[in-house]
Amino acid sequence: MTVLDFATIPAPTIIEALDFELILQDLIDDLRSRDASYTAILESDPVIKLLEVCAARELILRQRINDALLATLLRYSNGPDLDNLAAFYGVVRQPNEPDGELRDRTIERIKGSSTAGGAAWYRYQALTADPRVKDAAVSSPAPGEVLISILSTEPDGLASPGLIEAVESVVLADDVRVVTDAVTVVPATIATVNVTASIWLLPEAPSTVVDTLPDVLEAAFTSEGGLGFDITTSWLISKLHAPGVQRVDLLSPAATIVCGPSTAPALGTVTVTLAGRDR
Repeated sequence: MTVLDFATIPAPTIIEALDFELILQDLIDDLRSRDASYTAILESDPVIKLLEVCAARELILRQRINDALLATLLRYSNGPDLDNLAAFYGVVRQPNEPDGELRDRTIERIKGSSTAGGAAWYRYQALTADPRVKDAAVSSPAPGEVLISILSTEPDGLASPGLIEAVESVVLADDVRVVTDAVTVVPATIATVNVTASIWLLPEAPSTVVDTLPDVLEAAFTSEGGLGFDITTSWLISKLHAPGVQRVDLLSPAATIVCGPSTAPALGTVTVTLAGRDR
């Protein structure tokens, strides 16, 4: 299956590139074509100020047209505009659901509608089942078997029994489950990553920089981690290399923590020590 990546899709050509000076010059040329006496218009000429006002208003109007066009495209739509696009496909925003997550669910709904019980179909249903579902992975261990792994917004990402039951009540419903599918819902596997590192600071950097690094890592795991996200040593070093850090000696993990499609990394203990200062 082709994976949809908006970053690889060119910007729509219907969106016009805007330039105030080009609009103003076009208005000046239009004026000259209508009145031959305007052959040498000075910057101080009142008509120039009038044309500048017209050019500014035309620029605003054209930008409004651009914005209206973008609001009709799933890739660029936000807020109530995105709500209306999603509603066309039968998708409703969940309480406090960010635009990005609503957009992803809408894409899964579109993809899932084209097949009877495809992975996208079950993933959409799982994501919609409960606001506590952060992500879901769908696999087929054997013909006729569907395994749905749930990553939760709950502590450590581990789905509670109550959340598993909530998802089951949706994906096992007669109008969702394909009659030939045996569907099982389980918590996603959580790979705990303990981090140990020696930190070298620049001479002028305050030592408190080291104290902030555990929170920096926690935020990175929360925002970037998820099902199938491998924790590479280079990624960890890049996150620990905060402003003021001269270098990072990562002691553990010593190698990449590989997370399969139904596994998500979770940050365990973080031990960072100040090793010294250098340039």
